[in-house]
Amino acid sequence: MESRQVAAAGAAAVLLPASGFLPWWSVRVRVDDRYVTYAYSAWSISTWWTAAVAVATLAVAAWLACRLLLGRVPRVAHLLVLAALAASLFLVIDGRRRAEPWPATTERAELIVGELGQYPPEQDTRRRAEQAAREIADGWSRRDHLHAYHADGLEADAGWGLWAGVALLTASAAALTIAWPPRRPPP
Repeated sequence: MESRQVAAAGAAAVLLPASGFLPWWSVRVRVDDRYVTYAYSAWSISTWWTAAVAVATLAVAAWLACRLLLGRVPRVAHLLVLAALAASLFLVIDGRRRAEPWPATTERAELIVGELGQYPPEQDTRRRAEQAAREIADGWSRRDHLHAYHADGLEADAGWGLWAGVALLTASAAALTIAWPPRRPPP
């Protein structure tokens, strides 16, 4: 049982920082007759999400270090690790909440996307359209200034990596809660 707890904490210590490289924010822009998706990691798009992943990783690493070096995790340290994971989860959810939703209007989408869907299929023109689409996506993905938006031709919102990160944070907290230190027998 104890080796499973150490293995779970070790996996979390590796997977948590790796999850920060997943697409936590994505922007889909219509170019010609197809959509192009631009993805941004937690590390590049949000200070909140970067802090959440870093705090959770350090907390799990501290738990693992106590367990491996001391053979056990003191209750106070265990509580601090669980509090850090809860704070990290809050930072992720709050960071998503801070992505201000903008109401979708056809006029706004047409203004933003412009003529990207009207370019002829020549290579040079298509490359310019994709470059313009990239500039639009980057404009919708300014660090710490995110706006959720859904309209025909343009969508900006949380990517699947954010939800994978939330699941990983929750699973890490659950695994370390289950690994609660046993009570010492009375002398």
